[in-house]
Amino acid sequence: ILVCLTVNVATAQDGQGTRKKFILGMSVTPSVDWWNATTVDAKAGSPKIKFGYGVMAELGFGDNYALVIGLEHRLTGASIEFNDYPHYFTEEADTFSLKERNYKLDHVNIPLTLKLMTNQIGYFTYFGKFGVDVSVLARARADDKGYLGNDIDNTVESNDRNIYSEVSMFEIGLNVGAGAEWNFSGSTSLLFGVSYHHGFIDILRDSDKDGVRTDQELGRWSDAPINSITRPLEQKANPQYVTLDVGVLF
Repeated sequence: ILVCLTVNVATAQDGQGTRKKFILGMSVTPSVDWWNATTVDAKAGSPKIKFGYGVMAELGFGDNYALVIGLEHRLTGASIEFNDYPHYFTEEADTFSLKERNYKLDHVNIPLTLKLMTNQIGYFTYFGKFGVDVSVLARARADDKGYLGNDIDNTVESNDRNIYSEVSMFEIGLNVGAGAEWNFSGSTSLLFGVSYHHGFIDILRDSDKDGVRTDQELGRWSDAPINSITRPLEQKANPQYVTLDVGVLF
């Protein structure tokens, strides 16, 4: 809506400076993702290589300042290692005790940033940016490693499990970075930079039930018999990632 309302005004201002007031672009953003896990008896696993792509609109209000709005599809996620082996119940009524979970998430991300730019120096313009990411969860899967029943020495895997109910629907985070634009032909420029993203909201969602009896909820054993309802696992983690930003501006 903001883009539609400002296109005519921004286009009319193009003659006032050397930089266009309305610029469209597209980008790819490979990243290194990790989570700050604060779940009790759990720790962050190894970082994961992820990927994103999307489009952007730059709304300039001066040669050195612009508001940048994007729309991205981001593949995100990380791994968490568990020390006390929380569990879930399989379809065969066995218990799967979890040693490590690799989260594989799809997000629709809307970055909104303020871009501060130098004047063009030769063919290059340098910039810094600061803003927020607003993300909506589209898909959540996980690859699990653990053991069945009491067979703690026999590690098994359960891949591509649906964990949509365990992940927060929305995420808001910091987006800060820097980079440069290389103007190589007319109004077309190559953009490259590095950005740091830090989630403000706990990305993992706990069960709102009193007990855990389904195959999509993690729980802890209570003092009740082994086949009784068990306590939900309280999960907490904040996503973080660093992206390499490469794009083309038109």
